[in-house]
Amino acid sequence: MSKPITGKTTTSTWKQKRKNGDIYVWERQTVYIPETRKTKELSRKLRGKIPVGSTDGKIVPTRPKRKKAQDPQPQSTTRSRVGASLLLRWVGEKSRISEDLLSCMAEGSAKKVDAIAQFWLDNQEATGCKECRSGIPPSHSLS
Repeated sequence: MSKPITGKTTTSTWKQKRKNGDIYVWERQTVYIPETRKTKELSRKLRGKIPVGSTDGKIVPTRPKRKKAQDPQPQSTTRSRVGASLLLRWVGEKSRISEDLLSCMAEGSAKKVDAIAQFWLDNQEATGCKECRSGIPPSHSLS
């Protein structure tokens, strides 16, 4: 006669040997479902490990799982669309080229030179000047 089906959970312990020689000890809870005639695993927990060279067979706890961060602080970000001219102006300010131009010449002239340089960099392919497209500085003067 077969064993009667009770529907209780069963707890079992099993060991898993790793390549390095450590033996990991697991605890597993299962329940038998008569409708499907299968055993369902409810939970599985790692109890610890038995290190290599352990003579007494004591289970040593492994490191705990890392806890998830509780309510991470949302970071505020802003997104804006900028054109190439604004980007080049920002680069000129950060690299302090605009500041150097202001120290070398009058304010009006420095702003004009800065604007022309930004325009050339921004429209390098679109300019009709062959020297600008080839990267050679133009031989004609700005007057």
